[in-house]
Amino acid sequence: MLAGARGFTALALLILALGIGANTAVFSILHGTLLRPPPYREPQRLVDVLDESGRETGLTQRYASYPDFEEYHRHARQLESVGAVTWAVPQPILAARGGSRPVLTVPATDNFFQVLGVQPALGRTFTPADSAGGCTVVLANALWQAVFGADPGLVGQAIQLDGRDCTVVGIMPAGFSFYPAATAMWRALTPEQLAGPRPLPVVIVGRLRVGATRQQAQDELRSLHAALHTEAGIEREMRPFVTDLQEQFTWVAGRNLRTTIWVLVGAVSVVLLIACLNVANLLLGRSLARQRELAVRAALGAGRGRLVRQLLTEGMLLAGTGGALGVGVAYAAVRYFRAVNPVELPVGSEVRLSLPALLFTGLVSLTTALVFGLAPAWKTARLSLAAVLRSGGRGVATGGRRTAQVLVAAQMALSVALLAAAGLLIESVNRMGSEPLGFRTQRLYSARIVLLQQRYHEEAARGQFYERLERALCSQPGLQGVALGNQAPPFHGGISPIAVEGRPYREDTAVHDVGHEAVSTGFFRTLGITVLRGRGFDDRDRADTEPVTVVNTALAHEYFPDTDPIGQRIRVMGQTEPFPWVRIVGVVAAVKRSTMYREMGWVEPPVMYRPMAQHVPDSASLVVAAAGSAPVAECVRRAAAQIDPEAGIGDIQPVERAMLKTMAYPRFRAVVFGAFAGFALLLAAAGLYGLLSQMVAQRRQEIGVRMAMGALPRDVVGLVLRQTLTPLGIGLAAGLAASLATTQWSAGLLYGVSAHDPAILGAVAAVLVLTGAVASVLPARRAARTNPTDTLRAE
Repeated sequence: MLAGARGFTALALLILALGIGANTAVFSILHGTLLRPPPYREPQRLVDVLDESGRETGLTQRYASYPDFEEYHRHARQLESVGAVTWAVPQPILAARGGSRPVLTVPATDNFFQVLGVQPALGRTFTPADSAGGCTVVLANALWQAVFGADPGLVGQAIQLDGRDCTVVGIMPAGFSFYPAATAMWRALTPEQLAGPRPLPVVIVGRLRVGATRQQAQDELRSLHAALHTEAGIEREMRPFVTDLQEQFTWVAGRNLRTTIWVLVGAVSVVLLIACLNVANLLLGRSLARQRELAVRAALGAGRGRLVRQLLTEGMLLAGTGGALGVGVAYAAVRYFRAVNPVELPVGSEVRLSLPALLFTGLVSLTTALVFGLAPAWKTARLSLAAVLRSGGRGVATGGRRTAQVLVAAQMALSVALLAAAGLLIESVNRMGSEPLGFRTQRLYSARIVLLQQRYHEEAARGQFYERLERALCSQPGLQGVALGNQAPPFHGGISPIAVEGRPYREDTAVHDVGHEAVSTGFFRTLGITVLRGRGFDDRDRADTEPVTVVNTALAHEYFPDTDPIGQRIRVMGQTEPFPWVRIVGVVAAVKRSTMYREMGWVEPPVMYRPMAQHVPDSASLVVAAAGSAPVAECVRRAAAQIDPEAGIGDIQPVERAMLKTMAYPRFRAVVFGAFAGFALLLAAAGLYGLLSQMVAQRRQEIGVRMAMGALPRDVVGLVLRQTLTPLGIGLAAGLAASLATTQWSAGLLYGVSAHDPAILGAVAAVLVLTGAVASVLPARRAARTNPTDTLRAE
């Protein structure tokens, strides 16, 4: 029967394959990111320990300190074991094949890998002896493959790290990773790295003892923390909180990643439901056209149950074949997702077409068969077969048409809800992407510069290198500007409280949201940051002159709302080593920056800038403004090599690319939602077209009689349009109501637009009306061209 209706079968299979394939692909992403546990031993017992504070502006959580780790390691009883890592240290330079390069090296405690329960592919991990001193490293598999050619003899050998010998004791397996995923090697944390003036911030990872809960562990750690920090200060106000390690990985990868994936699951489920309704409508129309055939079957002895089974069997066969084709669609979609890699995934995630995804496809196929097979079967069971035989198959399809109208109205309603959501997400991305940030991004390139610690441990040596590099690059043809700073946009440096000279300072009431950055004299000019009052930095600001600073408007408004900040003196507080008082000489426009605590939006944090001649950072970011197609990477590497061949220059990439990375998740949501909404609208239009075509075909005799009695073609067109308005109006009203009722989920996914934006909702309504008009053109034209003579002669 299906082979005899090839056009119908091909259309139904295409709709099912796309609907089921899209669902399987999204489920594969869901399973690989949120449901698949990290590749560690008993990952459900692994927790992450952070600090939280309700007082710091824009900072709700931060990493704990190393003294906290020691306290928890010694005295925590709800945790079976506790380890820690940190990346709050200067990145070393690896001297290996292909020259020198900075590598992301993460210091770790000697028991870190044991807490995770992972074994190396070669060699061993750290032991307490490694933490006593010296330099011991464990390599990531990717670095071992790319730089050392997967040489198994490397274990036990020494490599050059920051000009000193470091022994490689192990190689981790290819599937192992920990945040950040780009970590190239882990180094045993030694007393040398803990000897700084400030407590080292660390990421604490713990393994719950059997039977313990996260809440029990958190209560215990808060007691230990309070006993350790008895003096008033920042540490006293902090309190540890314990979270699931996989949940923390998910949050770090994307603030709204969990919401994004579940929203996509909801959207693709709606698409599948629309596909089912569409196929149900096709089957219903086909069953109505087959009324005489079914009546003849009944006359020959087939019972109603046999007729229902016939239709359900056809539906099951369609669903099974559509599911098999959907697996191919999902495989292609997953391959494309992995190749494009549109967003950062949590550590340990692996998106692939797995066995759970295939089982999900089977379940979806069975469910869809039941959903779209019940409507025609139910209508068939209610048919008066004797009436069908007496009428020759005419005049008994009114109820079927009414059911088809309900199904099309449901498709329209679901399409409107998806279109409204897609419109809001797309408009949010457009507004966020077009927001003026206060600095230029076109033709700007940035790179991280890392210097050998032994050679540049003094500020004067680092300052001389940065000054020589800036002069060398400024003389290069094709480069319009050069800037140096401890961070390149859109990121910012450290956060500390500040004190204003002449005002009382109390640390327990200070605002802890002031960024402090060291920049070169050409920083504001190269990045196009406007100096609003006073001056920027110039040659007057040297190491032997009065310490000065330039603040942005956010700091000026917060700390000097009623006075002129020029000439005032401020000071960075909260540091073990006191900073000098610095005089404000200028005010610049605030720069919008991204923040890890808020995905949809920009922040304008208060920032104080210091001249690099007076405050030289351990490492710096280089920003170069290029003219046209200047070879920026070649110029930078050549200039740095002429000054110091062992200087580490990181990847040189456009600043616009870094900005795009901050927009990756919002853009991914908008694109996928837009694609789903477009597909849903196409299905709804096809359903409406099918409804009208079937109506015209079934009422052909009636239309012929009307025209024979004097009805004009425009009257027939009006008849078809009235059939269009009913499902269209009901679907539009229901869809807009559903969209307005389900806006709570979108609160954290929108920027600069209301969930009830009338312009977007109006545009959605206009699109739906236009779609209905297009879908009704051909059926109306076909009805208007009905020849009454031919119709009556056929009767």
